[in-house]
Amino acid sequence: MSVRLPYERTGAKAQSGFQASRVFHVSSSPAYFLSPRPLARRKIQHESQLRYPMKKIGKRSRTPLLAPCVAFCFLLVNALVLSDRGQTANAETNSATPEQYRRFALLHEGDVLRGKELFADQQSAACSKCHTTDATAGKAGPDLFAVGDKFGRHDIIETILSPSATIAEGYSSTMVETKSGEDYTGIIKQATDGWIELMGADGRRVRIATAEIQKRRTSEISLMPEGLQAGLTLQEFTDLIEYLVSLKQP
Repeated sequence: MSVRLPYERTGAKAQSGFQASRVFHVSSSPAYFLSPRPLARRKIQHESQLRYPMKKIGKRSRTPLLAPCVAFCFLLVNALVLSDRGQTANAETNSATPEQYRRFALLHEGDVLRGKELFADQQSAACSKCHTTDATAGKAGPDLFAVGDKFGRHDIIETILSPSATIAEGYSSTMVETKSGEDYTGIIKQATDGWIELMGADGRRVRIATAEIQKRRTSEISLMPEGLQAGLTLQEFTDLIEYLVSLKQP
């Protein structure tokens, strides 16, 4: 809001009775509106104009700092909302029990496309490190082609939550100790009279000569580690299950 106030000018125009006017910005201070005297209002008005000069844009005036302040407030609120969501997701991930994951995945539907992304994501579930889905069986874990035809939703959930409870045939872990003191753990991919080839969880193959083996035994613990679901939220875990259930023959 602006008002036009008269003031005296010196020189010839002042002698001829000419009076000019100057635009002052009306302060938003409560003192301006509560002041009972016009002179006091004019003083407050003048001081406000000196502190916060206006930038004219045509017939209107705008405070230059208004837009940056609004943008800053918007960014601050957005950052707080995202931070709160992240803390909520982390709290959910860290506090959920296997039973909560099981019940949530059984009672809710997931997003197949999001589950596929999680399956391939090396930073979260990292399932693709050990499993294939194209029937090639070229990795340490069982191939999951058409796993949705072979197992129901409940069985797939249990396999992830308790990987050592049921180990697929041919995928038991073998532990080998060599005469030189080296230890290897993996799935036997090939074996002859002269050597065996193990594949570890990282996909690397190691060939060990039979003559170098000091001890060899089969482990009852799955190569797939316990607690993989801990890195996922309840919804992400359900998305992953939904994707695995969807893997069926065309």
